[in-house]
Amino acid sequence: MKKVYIATVQPDVDGPVFGRNMNPLDFMKAQDFGHRHVEQITNDLLVAGAASAQVAGFAATLTAGLGVSIAKGDVVDQNGVCYETDQEGDGPTVVAMAAAHVSLPRIDLIVATLSIDTPVLSEFESFRRLRTQAELDAALAPYPPTQYEQATELHTRAVVSVKTGVPNASPAAPVAGAGEVPLWQVHVAAGQVTLGGGDLTDVRALMKSLYQVVVDLAAANVLIAALNAGAELIAHKGQANGYASLDGGGKVPFAQIPAIAISDVFTVASQAAMLALTAERGDFAIRSDLGNQGFILSAEPATNLAYWKPLVFPALTSFNGRTGPAITLLLADITAALGYTPVNKAGDSMTGALSIMQSAGYFGLSLQCAGNGISVDLTVSTGILLNLMALGNSCFKVSLLPEPVLQVARALNSNYIASFINTGDTNATGMYIKATNVTPAAILNLAGPGDADLFQFLTNGKASLGLANPDLSGTGKVHMGGDCFRVDQPRSPASNSPGKAGERCWDANYEYLCVATNTWKRTALTGGY
Repeated sequence: MKKVYIATVQPDVDGPVFGRNMNPLDFMKAQDFGHRHVEQITNDLLVAGAASAQVAGFAATLTAGLGVSIAKGDVVDQNGVCYETDQEGDGPTVVAMAAAHVSLPRIDLIVATLSIDTPVLSEFESFRRLRTQAELDAALAPYPPTQYEQATELHTRAVVSVKTGVPNASPAAPVAGAGEVPLWQVHVAAGQVTLGGGDLTDVRALMKSLYQVVVDLAAANVLIAALNAGAELIAHKGQANGYASLDGGGKVPFAQIPAIAISDVFTVASQAAMLALTAERGDFAIRSDLGNQGFILSAEPATNLAYWKPLVFPALTSFNGRTGPAITLLLADITAALGYTPVNKAGDSMTGALSIMQSAGYFGLSLQCAGNGISVDLTVSTGILLNLMALGNSCFKVSLLPEPVLQVARALNSNYIASFINTGDTNATGMYIKATNVTPAAILNLAGPGDADLFQFLTNGKASLGLANPDLSGTGKVHMGGDCFRVDQPRSPASNSPGKAGERCWDANYEYLCVATNTWKRTALTGGY
């Protein structure tokens, strides 16, 4: 803390006392030191950490028309500087809103504008030029006085005023500028001439006194004590004599649900066994000695037979036009329910579409034939005879050993024995045949009249044309019968034409061989031999 040092001097204890010749600036400095000390205390105790200037007072009261009366107040900014209203006699300031817009509402903002050391109360004062120390030592007479108009006080003050908003269908209040502290928002409706209580909105950042803080803390402590009195500790969660917890789905974990909330089902063979059960209310017992009659325990203990209530279901008294205590299910009942007569024995026939759904791990349709008879005989005059479709698994599987797996006979006036056409995905295989035998065996064997071999493809990747059992050395793959093979179309590639190693072609003058990718060589053809 700083002080202006103003002292007297007495060189001789028995001599006169001398006073210092004072400069008016020393008095100003003394006031500055006092203000700064107060401001520092205010900043540390009241507004440290505040996001904006704090306000005390400035209560609002409606007056006639569009007027608002603002009571005196104080503002303390974040630096601890205190600003007070500067009304004459510290009375209220009455501010009037501008006339309302004819068709649109607006929001005005009442603010306190802050200023530091504003000169006020100007008067003509008598000033006298100060003598220098040398002039005083020379015992010169004082200078004659001179009149100057000078402020007699400097005020750090808050002046109340109004910022008029912009009329709009969805109006917004003006924003407080630098050095302005918002106090009240005033809603002015379209064409409004008199304000009502609902037109004022308090936007003051009210400052609390230390006394009010103590009162609030005391009230908070009372509330906290009341909450703690009925609160459960976290350590009690999910524990005996504590409270249940919740899992990630917001449900009570299964292990914390009391057994009474879970119904157990017991199967017993006698009344004594049922009464001996360790059962709780809501549990079930099935009595095998009574034809699987069910009982539910309505109260405890389970040893009381009266608490075991039999489960009674209404008896079936009529079905499909027939009545009686016992009704036998007939084929006609199923036919009436389905709307058609199901096939159930040899010689029966059916009409309409047949839809068979496959369960996981089972066949959709299984056909078995004993002996050499025909298991299924399908006949169609036009359209598709059999349309098979499967997603991700085998569409059609035929297994029969040791006879041929699949035998297809061409009917009269037919062009093909079998036709495989892919009309869907361009990347899908029209026909796929796979054999899993390790030893070479025919995957595909095409034969002509008299079982003469036309084409054979083995599991080791070798194939034969016009003969059986291809006989090849090394890694050879194709063995053809007969004494020649024919490439029907001529081709004349350039030396760098597209090609794959091993491709051959011919024209009238050369035979061509691709020896590497896009690399061709040729041999001239000569005649006259």
